[in-house]
Amino acid sequence: MPPKNTLGEKIWAIVLPMNCAGCDREGDWICRLCWRRLVILPERICALCAKSGENGLCPACRTRTKLDGLVALLNYGDLAVSRIIRRAKYDGQFAALQFLVNGLATKIIRRLTVEESLVIPVPLAKGRLRQRGFNQAMVIARAISDLSHLWRPVEMLNRVRETESQTTLRRSERLKNMTGAFAAKRRLAGQTVILCDDVATTGATLTAAAKILRRAGAGAIWGFVIAHD
Repeated sequence: MPPKNTLGEKIWAIVLPMNCAGCDREGDWICRLCWRRLVILPERICALCAKSGENGLCPACRTRTKLDGLVALLNYGDLAVSRIIRRAKYDGQFAALQFLVNGLATKIIRRLTVEESLVIPVPLAKGRLRQRGFNQAMVIARAISDLSHLWRPVEMLNRVRETESQTTLRRSERLKNMTGAFAAKRRLAGQTVILCDDVATTGATLTAAAKILRRAGAGAIWGFVIAHD
């Protein structure tokens, strides 16, 4: 089922022209020149702490997050990246996320070294879901699943507790804020999981979700986010 904001997004596209998130040039979400300027984060550097690692995680962050790997390709500090993600989340222009996934498709497939997998979005708090009309993590999960016939999007997690916005909290408070926020809808039978969200900072949200999926019987768990902040 498409996100609720489909009609609103079409109207937005008619009323306002599409401008590059990097330089405001009219024509696409990110123009070719700004796209070439984007810095791709290396996979042998931990996406969460910038130490040396493998598959996007250092040994300490792999243990802490319960993830087997983490794909975070872009830096949220890049103006074009942060603006395009904010347009998707807060202006309902969720096709921007599809644009980013499509543009990064080759790198995503190369780094997500998993075969048959469940692609699971991090669920949005009910209040934010009502306000936005869609979950950006589900948009990303569907876009990711389109890259391989072996990847299937599934809503496996419920948001069972409302939490404060992570952006208002210190790093030390983020994991505590997310504890007990999720519950699994059913048991898993050792399936590989790709856990999707838009941005990771400390990895607290991914960690809380991954712990629940582990308890539910998941096999390997990979995280995927568009960007690291």
